[in-house]
Amino acid sequence: MNDTHYMIPEVVDIASAPKIAKDLARYIRTSPAPSLDAGRLREGGLPLVQILLAARWSAETEGKCLRLIAPEDGQLMRLLKAFGLEAAHCADEITYEPDQAPSSSESPDEKPGSATLKRN
Repeated sequence: MNDTHYMIPEVVDIASAPKIAKDLARYIRTSPAPSLDAGRLREGGLPLVQILLAARWSAETEGKCLRLIAPEDGQLMRLLKAFGLEAAHCADEITYEPDQAPSSSESPDEKPGSATLKRN
């Protein structure tokens, strides 16, 4: 976690999920504008989906808008699609940024720019 974003770890699994959920709940309570960065995510599954849905609900309960930052074609978007969800199910605002996850085949010239979408 840094001053502005909660950095979702590279791997979110059943073993790491309870600590991540606890840390994220604290972050949402204390941040005036909670923002989750999934740019480094390499591996996630149902525990991550549950954490994100709970985070969205928690932010709404606190009267806050949750922002999600993730590569448009990254691991998080693929995971949500596999569960039949869209990013808008997990956040009020989505910013698509270049993928930050480590990759051996990635070329620096292949990274897309960023774009922001807001729910109405």
